[in-house]
This record gives sequence, structure tokens and C-alpha cells, in this order.
Amino acid sequence: TSQDLDRFTETVNMIRKRHLDIVPKMAQAVFILNRINSSDGVTETVQYFLDRLYINRISIHMLVSHYNALQGEDKTLTGMVGTIDQKCEILDVCNDAYDAASIMCDQEYFEHPKLRASAMDTSDQNEATQDKVTATYVPSHLHHILFEIFKNSMRATCEFSEQKGVSELPYIRVRIFKTKDDITIKISDLGGGINRAASGKMFNYMYSTAPQVAL
Repeated sequence: TSQDLDRFTETVNMIRKRHLDIVPKMAQAVFILNRINSSDGVTETVQYFLDRLYINRISIHMLVSHYNALQGEDKTLTGMVGTIDQKCEILDVCNDAYDAASIMCDQEYFEHPKLRASAMDTSDQNEATQDKVTATYVPSHLHHILFEIFKNSMRATCEFSEQKGVSELPYIRVRIFKTKDDITIKISDLGGGINRAASGKMFNYMYSTAPQVAL
């Protein structure tokens, strides 16, 4: 009945609201733990726990958001199926994420690297539309991933250029390729790179080359 549906909707939204502060609370806990241990990131046990926690959280939030977006409709007003865009334009999401990251970069460094982005769909035989790469994806998830990468790239580029005394910031390069099997997004910069010995720690929680700040 409609009353059952309303109660179900209220329940799932209550679950989502109840867990809104999980990420900042876990970040603060991991920060304190890492400061006590004085290690490069967290232990393997904590890493495994956080991976499972965040994967489950992302999955649940996506299902709740998808349910709320649809609410009995086949498509939303924007033409998306819930939170999923069946024709998500990768380059457009990339540009939006870059714009968002550049605002943060301007606030910190008063400038930001320019972007040179291109896309090619090798599975499209029409040369006029080969520069449009689309996929069925969740735009918000892709935006978040690209935003974090651009943010790191901009910080590295600005700080490395300052160390080297470069007057003009080098640009960030993005290349997007689509084949019949997959899509590749390659992001490159001139931010000095990362030490090969530290490359295995890049995906460890709380490992960062950025200056530590107190929460």
C-alpha cells in the first residue's frame, strides 16, 4: 500500500541520515591512530576494515539515492535512470571536476594549472562524433574520483613549480580513450612524480605527501 511505501521510504532515509557523519568521524579516528603509531598509513587490518566499511557504505548510499531518485518513475527529469546516466559524457564530468578543483587551488595558491583534455571513441566509425566518449555510469562517483585526482595534481604542480622557480605553471593533460572493450582515462602532470619506494603506499589511508593538519 501507499502507507507501507511511505514508511519504507522514511526508514531508508533515516538510515542514510544516521550515517552522514561516519566519514568525518572515521577520518578523525584514523588520523589520531596514525599520529599515535607514527607510521606511513594504517595497518593492514585497519586498511581491510576501512575498505569493507566504505565499500558497503557507498553501495548502500547508492541504492538509497537510486531509490529516491526514481520513486516509481522510469527516468528522472534529467533523463537519468535514478542516479545512473546511460549516456554519461566522460569529458563533461572531467571538466566539471577540474573546475571544482581549480576553485580550491585558487584559494590556496592563487592560481591553478590549465587543463588540456581530449577524448576519442575508437569504436565509433563516424569521425564527426569520435570526440564524444559516453558510458553508462554514475556521474557523481566519477566526478568525486576525478576531483580528488585533479586536486592532488594541482597541489603537486603548484608546489613543484614553486620549488623549481617556474614562472608559468605547466598544464595538466587528460586523455580519454574508448574501445569496444573498455574506457581509459589517463591524467598526467609535471608535478615532480612520486618516489618509487612510496608508490605502494599511495592507497593507504592517511598516507599523504601533503603537510599534516590538525582536525
